[in-house]
Amino acid sequence: FPAYSGSTSLVKDTLFKLDCSPFYQHVDAAAVAVITDDGVPETPEEVDVTVATTFASTDEAVVMTNAGAGSSELEGIQPGSAQVTGAWASVVSEAYALTVTDTETLTTSVTVSVQGLPSSTLHGFVG
Repeated sequence: FPAYSGSTSLVKDTLFKLDCSPFYQHVDAAAVAVITDDGVPETPEEVDVTVATTFASTDEAVVMTNAGAGSSELEGIQPGSAQVTGAWASVVSEAYALTVTDTETLTTSVTVSVQGLPSSTLHGFVG
């Protein structure tokens, strides 16, 4: 979910039903490891480890994770609640509560993009 004006991030804990559809919102999770040099807590460093993190849900019928490291998409499947965790380097995060609801969210716009097409076309002879 994009940040809004004046914010640096947006925390999402409820996935709503998409307006006029049978589908629910999806969200991309992020995982950050906090490491220190020589165990000194005064010099922590945050490292994004999302691509190497495996996410798990306590109820895949409510919030489905795309199993395997490298996939951070969490998909609302049906109303209910589930706890989501991330595992990286044998460390498991605290559980994060997500709720899926039948309350509909208003769709204000749709964007279509096509990947893989060139941004310009060249005309002429080859060689």
